[in-house]
Amino acid sequence: MDCINEIISRKLVPAGMEAFLINVFRQVLLLCKIIVDQDSGRMPQDVRNPLSSFDDKYLDKLREFFRLFVNHHIKRVEESSQFPVLEFLVLFYRFTFKQPHLDGYSACLEIWIDFIEFMQIQADQAAVSGGPDARRQRVARYEEPLLALCGAVLDKTRFCFNSHELNDLDTEADGEEATEWQDFLSTSLDVMSKVANLFTSPIFQRLWPVCVELSETYLQLKSNFAISSSPIRSDAVIVRDSPNMVYMLKDLTTLLTAIGSLAEHYTGEFFLSSLTDGQAVVERLVQLALMTTQDKLYLLESSEGSVDFKNALLGVQCEMLGTLRAYCHWLHQLNLEAQRNQEALDRLVALVSTITEISASFFQNSVPEQIQLCSARLLLSISSTVRPQFLFSLHSFQQLASAASQGRLQQLPEKVYLLIYHALASALLLPWPGFAEADQQWPARSEELRKLVSGIAQPFHQLSRQAGLEEDIALQNSAKATIKCTLSILRRLTESVQNEQTRCKVLLHQALMEAIETALGLFPIYVSHPDIASDLLAFFLALFASLKSQVGSAFAQRTSQTFMSLFSDEMLHTTLTTSHKQGCEVIEKFLCILQLLTQETSSSFKSFLPTIISFCMDQIYPLIAERPDPDLKMVLFDVLRDVLLCHWRWFFPSSILTRVNASPGAPEQSDHQPQFVAIMQAFGQSFLQSDINIFRKNLQTMEELQSKCKLYEKDLFKQMMLAQFINVLLQVLIHKSHDLLADDIQLALYHMASSDFTLFFSQLLPHFLLSAEQLHDAQKQELVVNFSRDEDQLSFINNLKRFLGDVRHLHIINQSLPKDSVKL
Repeated sequence: MDCINEIISRKLVPAGMEAFLINVFRQVLLLCKIIVDQDSGRMPQDVRNPLSSFDDKYLDKLREFFRLFVNHHIKRVEESSQFPVLEFLVLFYRFTFKQPHLDGYSACLEIWIDFIEFMQIQADQAAVSGGPDARRQRVARYEEPLLALCGAVLDKTRFCFNSHELNDLDTEADGEEATEWQDFLSTSLDVMSKVANLFTSPIFQRLWPVCVELSETYLQLKSNFAISSSPIRSDAVIVRDSPNMVYMLKDLTTLLTAIGSLAEHYTGEFFLSSLTDGQAVVERLVQLALMTTQDKLYLLESSEGSVDFKNALLGVQCEMLGTLRAYCHWLHQLNLEAQRNQEALDRLVALVSTITEISASFFQNSVPEQIQLCSARLLLSISSTVRPQFLFSLHSFQQLASAASQGRLQQLPEKVYLLIYHALASALLLPWPGFAEADQQWPARSEELRKLVSGIAQPFHQLSRQAGLEEDIALQNSAKATIKCTLSILRRLTESVQNEQTRCKVLLHQALMEAIETALGLFPIYVSHPDIASDLLAFFLALFASLKSQVGSAFAQRTSQTFMSLFSDEMLHTTLTTSHKQGCEVIEKFLCILQLLTQETSSSFKSFLPTIISFCMDQIYPLIAERPDPDLKMVLFDVLRDVLLCHWRWFFPSSILTRVNASPGAPEQSDHQPQFVAIMQAFGQSFLQSDINIFRKNLQTMEELQSKCKLYEKDLFKQMMLAQFINVLLQVLIHKSHDLLADDIQLALYHMASSDFTLFFSQLLPHFLLSAEQLHDAQKQELVVNFSRDEDQLSFINNLKRFLGDVRHLHIINQSLPKDSVKL
């Protein structure tokens, strides 16, 4: 099999070999048929799978054959009348489901995915040339085997049919990595989803009846299996537990996930043609969620105290909300249809009203946090994706807004209440799809948003008027919880509009104005508290990232100057030394704010560019230059990079016309030379340090400045810095201290040399060798002479490599000589 796989691993095959290849394929398939068709009745009772008697390595080779066959040759054999493609699919189907281990089975599914993706490409090409009918004809003969495949894959993922294998899969998460069960399920669902791209309706007709059957059993849990009330909780019910019940719950979770993966097939151009199926799914999901909250099925307890039952029940309830969220795009299209269809409007109002009531009912302390989180995400999708015009007028939504304004939602987990506040704000901020600007009711929505934000921030605003807060440490500490909570909410709302239209940003800015001033007033009080200072700066960072145009340059300058006046040299040193991690976060966030301001190129923002440069180079850089703070250094160099790229004309103001009209040999105009030189020296100093990530980033910055601004060709750079940079980069290459970046460094050296080859060969290269104390004069002279003067990139880099090798070789020779040896 190794030899055969080596032969077919070549995708390009001479025309004369095609007949030979097809014969090889037929013979291997015959071999596989013999293997799969072995009489299992003659095998031992405990080994009835014919493939179990084969060595795993041999099965690996067979799977490798099928993978190479599908990836490299399926198009060739499909077009050949000499190869039975359907017979191959039937054989591979049997081979797949007779795999002795799930690892082998999953590997076979990956091969099926490759085949289905190939057919998808063929179908798309047929649709382009011949339309939908041609697309259907192209894949028609594969419908039956692929639907049979999906049916078998579904059964393989169901615990009711395959518990003996599935129970062996690991379900314990190791960090962020997926579990064995998640990987297995993902691959299985990927097969069904890709087949659904070709045959949507038939796949739905296979999945949906099973899902309905399992959901009916779920809805009857409390009525048919209840034993007694819980002695611990009066509202909880104990149900009769069994392995089959747990399997049913797990299988329902799987079916809901599969139905969710079909959501994209009921939107867009397929919306009206599949309206009935889409409506059936959404209504069933709403029914499941409604019964869950009405009967408090999340409080069901196992008679055996089974953890498996509890986890399976929780999985179903989270998945039904997650699947409903996947169909919010379908609800969005129903919302558009409702604007011209009264029946669609009535249906939309009923569904959205019920969903918001369900979501609101889950926001209680008795509900598991996972369900609350899924419910909050669903509510956010309703307000940000569906965006119905009537959403904020619904009673359940009004109750949530009232609870938010009164601070009652903050009893919930932080992740949950942040999502709820985001959903409430989105309902007021985001435009209603399909409505004209005049019909958006912005004034009324602006007033509602102001009330919402005012209610959220009321305890926060009161801090600015609290007597003694500036001096009383105890008061400052007691106010921290209020500040953290309010800022986390306001930051979430601010970040949510970053990519929205200007009108949304204006509305939010108007609602936040008082909170912004309060936050700015609290910063001087809490600048010595790194935890709160970090939260305050994070809020202002979000503010400038999302609402920079709305807050204006005057406020930006006032804010940055306030922060800079507080960050004295002593304060910065204390912040970094006494609470290093949090102190770095504080400075890092402020630098990020400065970076956002630096990226603004309008004249109103340029006025405080000198202040930013002075703060970075005179206060921050000397403090961290020799410290092991890579993250902080990275942000600082980001700021300096944007200073140069976004404000290059601030340093080199001459226009193209000026340079064209300048007399030959006239010096190029440059302003603010001390600041430019200081920044470039900081970049050069980073090349002398060991951090390879900063080295790579700054080298990329230098190259970007050369590409966009012709840095290396500027007179100021050539006269004061070019020699230093070339010396440093050559030393790095010789000593191989950053060998992973050797190619990038060599390219940068070529670009520096190409700015003036005459200067490089006549002055810069000899100047570099003057500092090479390990070499004597004759060797230096020989190195200069032997460095070929080729000016094309490839030749120059090859010559540079030869030069570097010669220098290293001479170093080794000179070091090996006895002391006081005569040097010829």
